[in-house]
Amino acid sequence: TDFEAERGTGQWVAYDKHDYAVFNPLHTWVEFINRLLGALTGIPALLLLGWTFWRGVKVRHWKPFAWAVVHLFWLGLVAWLGKKVVDGNLIPFSITIHMLGAMAILVSLAGLLHSVWEHHDTMRIDALPRGKGWITVALVLTVAQLILGTQVREQVDLLNHAEVLRSDWIVALPGWWKVHRSGSWVVLAVQLMWLLPLRKAGGSLRNIVRLASALLSAQILTGVLFVNLGMPAWTQPTHLLLAVGLVLSNVWVLLHYRSQPT
Repeated sequence: TDFEAERGTGQWVAYDKHDYAVFNPLHTWVEFINRLLGALTGIPALLLLGWTFWRGVKVRHWKPFAWAVVHLFWLGLVAWLGKKVVDGNLIPFSITIHMLGAMAILVSLAGLLHSVWEHHDTMRIDALPRGKGWITVALVLTVAQLILGTQVREQVDLLNHAEVLRSDWIVALPGWWKVHRSGSWVVLAVQLMWLLPLRKAGGSLRNIVRLASALLSAQILTGVLFVNLGMPAWTQPTHLLLAVGLVLSNVWVLLHYRSQPT
């Protein structure tokens, strides 16, 4: 055939981007669905941009539109980063960068939703006058933990690729991963510094406090299971999703503080 004849010329070069050649149908379908969903998210993002612009013109409230612009920017950037992650076959730190981009998308959506909410509702926070500082510290530490966690995840991928037994992954991880493990207790303490004083808050804030408390508890629990049960597969995505939820709850309360009159 023409294919065999062309290959026989000796002009083909080895493919050097990936070091695997086994076709996995499941991985292919997952990647296809992921890219399809990624493409489809652009449509509502554009509709959201148009709607917030129209609302801005009508009611002279431009915060939602500004957040919609930020959201569209991050959506496009993450789509580009996703391609780089796949093309590079999960090169070091690529998962972390991609995760931070996805987090920025969610934060921008939270900011947009909050900007719409604050335009129609006002609720003072007087249970914790200095709570904004604690929430800011909690947010920074939680994001730092999230970055370290994705780095641990990348190390797990390397160990799996090296055919290290799952039961030996914990022992084989680099020593710096203990910073992530021990840092969880620091995050717990700082999160409680704003959660406990606000536990009796009223209105919608009460629900956010309860949600953040539940997420924090589940996050610690999955982390303990992660270490003591030999890193079962289900704990990894669960642990990550809980961390994302905790960050978003911190962002929401921080935005709530910023929206209050001084």
